[in-house]
Amino acid sequence: MNTIKLWSLLLLLGPIYVTAQQDLTGIWRIQEMKSFKGPQYSNGLPTKMKILQTNNMISFEVTEIVGTSDKDSTYTRELQIGYDKINEIKTVLGKKRTVVFFWDKKRNLWVRETVIYDKQESTKQERRITEEVTTEDKKLFISKKSELLDGKDDDNDFTMLGVYEKVSAEQLAAESAKGRGIAFAKNINWEQIKAKAKKENKYIFIDCYATWCGPCKMMDKEVLSLNMVGDVINKDFISIKVQVDSTKNDTKDIKLFSRFARQLEKEYSINALPSYLIFSSEGKPLHKIVGQNNPSTFLLKVNEAKDSDKQLYTLFNMVKTKRVPYSEYSVIAKKLKNQFEEKELALQVMREYMDGYINKLPETELLKREYIDIARQNMKLMKPTDKMFAVILKNQAKIDSLLKSTPIGEWENSWSYTFINRVLLLTIAGPRFEAAKKNSQTPDWGQIENDLGKVVDKERAKSVRMETQLYWYGSFKLGNNWNEYIKIAVQRLGQKDHMYIEPNEIDAYCDAIMKYSDDTALLNQALEWISRAEGIGRTWSESYKGVKGVFSPSWVYMMMRKTKADLFFRLGRKKDAIDLYRCIIGNWELVDDGALKYFAESMAKILNNEKVWEEARASLTK
Repeated sequence: MNTIKLWSLLLLLGPIYVTAQQDLTGIWRIQEMKSFKGPQYSNGLPTKMKILQTNNMISFEVTEIVGTSDKDSTYTRELQIGYDKINEIKTVLGKKRTVVFFWDKKRNLWVRETVIYDKQESTKQERRITEEVTTEDKKLFISKKSELLDGKDDDNDFTMLGVYEKVSAEQLAAESAKGRGIAFAKNINWEQIKAKAKKENKYIFIDCYATWCGPCKMMDKEVLSLNMVGDVINKDFISIKVQVDSTKNDTKDIKLFSRFARQLEKEYSINALPSYLIFSSEGKPLHKIVGQNNPSTFLLKVNEAKDSDKQLYTLFNMVKTKRVPYSEYSVIAKKLKNQFEEKELALQVMREYMDGYINKLPETELLKREYIDIARQNMKLMKPTDKMFAVILKNQAKIDSLLKSTPIGEWENSWSYTFINRVLLLTIAGPRFEAAKKNSQTPDWGQIENDLGKVVDKERAKSVRMETQLYWYGSFKLGNNWNEYIKIAVQRLGQKDHMYIEPNEIDAYCDAIMKYSDDTALLNQALEWISRAEGIGRTWSESYKGVKGVFSPSWVYMMMRKTKADLFFRLGRKKDAIDLYRCIIGNWELVDDGALKYFAESMAKILNNEKVWEEARASLTK
């Protein structure tokens, strides 16, 4: 697991408990950077920091990239430590800025909170920037969030995470020497590059970047320009840069490779930047390096590109030609997916594994946790014709017991049921759905149910057909027929297997009834449904405490309670609605700031007697 993913998980699970304030003193160099919201600013986080900390003061000598340029800016800032110690510093534009830096005892981390004020009204807060800082095992982690305080989303709002490594002054000096960085070839086309590489007996190194990419700029400035990197790359590689986006300032050299850039993006899954592709002198793909790395790690990965046992595309070709033992397939697939962002190739490897090995195992083997987990992690590649699928269909109770998918009240928390339905949706209902969508037609629901009935029993076929219909009629871009949606939802909730419906789906059904139905009896029925299903939502939320964000279990539970409150209001029970909203907002630790604001605004509408269902209906005619 890479450091960004590990630290993201730690943030979700809660604070790292330490016994005392952490000393941040040291020289810290950026190792990884990730944007979770908004643009990935090159100067959103510094590239280097020299920190000196005492009992009541902390000094930051910060180096960062200026704006969209490749120039460095270095400045020093001294701050008093303490929640009550307000440091006032003017911005470049002359705006008032206050900064507090303090140790959060409850969460065991450092917090730097910056508030920028309106230039015209010096008491009006305009923007807040919150940085949470902690250190562990010679790593420093900074989570940074910048947001306007007027309650509106802004193009400049962002949330970023940076991971820094601790380096000595001597190491930094040795590794920072520049002047002999990578020598990128210019004014040369692909055929000429291959000819040059062949003549000089070298590999080909392609730097895929974008003008907006912050980590790309950091790699250019902090890694690719270094002597230690240039000496290795220039010796064994012919190197070129390929820009994957387009701007009005593109040079002739950049435009020369624009079509080639599109080809690289498509063929080698350039979904994360920067990405570095390694080819043989004949133009045969060998390897791929993804993301920002420190100089030493980058060189280790470059050396892997010269090792045929570690080359990404060489390994993939060995899988395709059956030159790798089946025991290695899942390892190779995980590597393709997690290390190289090659999700499609990973699925192809697992498909080969499924066809060539797993489908030939006896049922007793397939019921082992090892193979159940492979099915769980690779749902997209499963087919109803797979032996693994048949085994899961036949042994649902046994597999749910193995996975500890126990019932919650009347609701069955069944992984097997959900898995089977998803595979049927992806392989049978989905393709017919997409074909109808492409031809601007309504799907043939009867034919879909018949096709499903060839694989599962009639009741299950009907359920999956209904799930497909609900998606169709509930989409603004497709059916957009809420009367039909509600009719199908009521039928679905009345089926024998209704107890397998997931909480977020029940919430969607009841929310639609609240907004688009005037049938009082049905509104009361929806209130009963959402109340009965609330228990599984609560259990989900408690099982994943600390996991926040849209579609998290906590979010689904809160949305179920919101729908219940809205149904109260719709049925004339305003006090019950307000009481429930206050209870939702009181559980603020289950949701993030954005969700808290959303629920507060929803309650305000009820306090003002605004009929949200009329607002929803009006939007249909726009």
